[in-house]
Amino acid sequence: MKKYLVFFVIMALLLPGCSFFGGGKKQEPVKPKAQQSELKKEQPKADQKDYYIGLETPVSGIKDWVYRYQRYDGVFLQKIGDYRAVLVSMGEKFSPGYGVTINKIDQKADKWVIQVSFKQPKEEDYSGKGVYPHEVASIISDGKPVEVVNVTGPGNETPVKVIEIPEGKKLGVSKNFVIFTPVEGQKITSPVVVKGKARVFEANFRITIEDGHYQLAEKILMADQGAPAWGNFEVNLPFDKPTNPQGFIILSYENMANGEMIEELLLPVKFY
Repeated sequence: MKKYLVFFVIMALLLPGCSFFGGGKKQEPVKPKAQQSELKKEQPKADQKDYYIGLETPVSGIKDWVYRYQRYDGVFLQKIGDYRAVLVSMGEKFSPGYGVTINKIDQKADKWVIQVSFKQPKEEDYSGKGVYPHEVASIISDGKPVEVVNVTGPGNETPVKVIEIPEGKKLGVSKNFVIFTPVEGQKITSPVVVKGKARVFEANFRITIEDGHYQLAEKILMADQGAPAWGNFEVNLPFDKPTNPQGFIILSYENMANGEMIEELLLPVKFY
């Protein structure tokens, strides 16, 4: 009987997976990193805030949006997803010492108020590389309007005009032109009001409207300032009946000496 008992004990020790003393093939332990990874997947995302200052924001494509408009002096607002992106820019500068700061964002009962301050040197000496002083905020799209107030200097609270870009649309922009209205792809009728900024020599440039077949209108415009400053312009321009449903508003300026084209901005529009 003892022989049989010894036999069974030996066989139990030799068979894989059968051990009275923890022998045989051990089960691989779960690695701590894998456990942490699983925990991360299960954890919900942190709640998004009502507003953000800077580029660290849940707004998709905010960096490209800022890059598109930062060279132009002004305040731009556009709804992107669940937020409204607000860019406060001083445009292109060539001296050190410029800066934009968003001091405070207040959520009031009926509106949002962004307080901004601007820093600039005593004079622009054009000694440096072109820079674009700006700051950006993202405010939840809750239906309340957004106001921007300049609080530079003691006791100053000056409202700043906000250029609102329709959701999903783009402003017509180039190196030295920007068109605020109409926007890209907008349907226009005659006469059309065109507003924007230009930075051209002696402030003179040309505006034309074409339908892909014919030139419908042409006029020489003058901005209220010449280069290197950005000048504002506005024109109420009538145009001939188009023969095509789509066309362009074109801003351009040429070399005064030889008529060579220096720059041209084409803004796609619709007629009907």
